[in-house]
Amino acid sequence: MSILITGDTVNKKGMILLFAALFVGMLFLSGCTSTKKCKVDTDCAKWQVCNASKCVAGPGFCDTSSDCQSYEQCNSKTHTCTVKTGMCNTNADCPDWQECDVASHECRVKVGFCIDSTYCTRDYEVCDSTTHKCVPKQGKCNTDYDCEGWQLCNTTTNTCYARQGYCMSKLDCNPWEDCDDRTNKCKLREGYCANDASCQKWQSCDLSTHRCITATGFCGVDSDCDSWQYCSQSSHTCVARKGFCSTTSDCVGGPAGYEFCDISSHTCKLVAGKCAADSDCKEWETCNLQTRTCVAKSGYCNSNSDCSSGQGCDTTIHRCYNLYCMTDSDCSAGYKCSFVSRSCYKV
Repeated sequence: MSILITGDTVNKKGMILLFAALFVGMLFLSGCTSTKKCKVDTDCAKWQVCNASKCVAGPGFCDTSSDCQSYEQCNSKTHTCTVKTGMCNTNADCPDWQECDVASHECRVKVGFCIDSTYCTRDYEVCDSTTHKCVPKQGKCNTDYDCEGWQLCNTTTNTCYARQGYCMSKLDCNPWEDCDDRTNKCKLREGYCANDASCQKWQSCDLSTHRCITATGFCGVDSDCDSWQYCSQSSHTCVARKGFCSTTSDCVGGPAGYEFCDISSHTCKLVAGKCAADSDCKEWETCNLQTRTCVAKSGYCNSNSDCSSGQGCDTTIHRCYNLYCMTDSDCSAGYKCSFVSRSCYKV
């Protein structure tokens, strides 16, 4: 058996569904959420009472926002009236920095607080969005506590300024200093000095230019020294070049040696009576390298002590001769025997 569906049948069903939807919508818009029939309160929800065989909101509860004050709305979960956002019934309904206007039930800004900077009466203040208090702008102040730890407050101009030993900019420092923006302290510029402590040990600080210069008694380069010296880069002092001397200590053996420093030429010279080689002695002498003195060569003499016993030294020819004789043959060449004194004499 087949069922015949006509256009009239479809139209009737569509109309029924439309009216059903309109009815549900009207119920929703009207706020009617409870149509349950009842005889006693226990037939209703906990927040309802039975009134005229219908469940309705009980005292202190609500079914829709129409059951509440104008500044309230009905909480659909608890069915209690709660204050709308931005509205109030007491100060407790407002943030700490606001109070409730009981006439309009709106939260108003308390005296001494702010919403934005238009509430601030001083041109150097802005509204702090955290505390809702008017506070000085950065760099401005009412007390020292409004400034950074390295600053103080000028209460006449309401401006923070650097306290002694600190700086805000290069203008707070000496010409030879910069302001360190990390520590806010003046620091030396590269190549400048504040005092001798800023320089190396061999330098001093020229306070007229605040530049490190070579200190007295020291050197930086060879040209700081005399022509017979060079600058030692380890000690930064002038030392004698090879073959020259500053003092006798620069000579062989030092003060106890056989040389001394001639300050007129800054060269080491032999001490009188001393020698370094045979060439420093007379032709009949040789240099004793142990004592560094000139001594007579073998067969020669400088004094009688250089001759054998019974001989004397002829200092004109630096030769030893026999002192005593019996005949001329007992005397040395060039000498004759005196038969009176029995001594050799020069002829």
